[in-house]
Amino acid sequence: PHSPGFPEDKFPAEERTFIKSLEPEYLALSTDEDKLFVCLQESSAIAEIKIKADEDDEDFKMSVTNIYPLQPKRYGNLGHEYDASDKDGKINMKDWSTAIVGYPHPDTIVSFKIGNLDYIAMANEGDAVEYCEGSGDDETCYAGDTRMGDVVDR
Repeated sequence: PHSPGFPEDKFPAEERTFIKSLEPEYLALSTDEDKLFVCLQESSAIAEIKIKADEDDEDFKMSVTNIYPLQPKRYGNLGHEYDASDKDGKINMKDWSTAIVGYPHPDTIVSFKIGNLDYIAMANEGDAVEYCEGSGDDETCYAGDTRMGDVVDR
């Protein structure tokens, strides 16, 4: 989920692909030990990986069985108001309608069982996504929390 607000000339389509933004972070082993759950922080998703032991040797075979997208937080909902500016020196909590959404960035993950039900729980880091272009000394990076006016004016 790269921001559609970033200019195409600075971040071409081939740099904004799903596969390039997966960035697996932490993982948790399921309570029955046959699956891994992996945080895909920058993609706001969780991958489920099936683990299968090869009976002929001690190798494990793994395959991605699902990628679960995490739901965005809609700031137009009651109780989700926030102050969108750090520049005016005021507290201005406001409902920003359904146009503003925030995406979870799952970080640490654990799996556990309560009774007969399996659960996973994650910490939401809320980290900014970084976008880079160029390489070496010529590399320029922008964070998802960069003000749009700062990016467009460069």
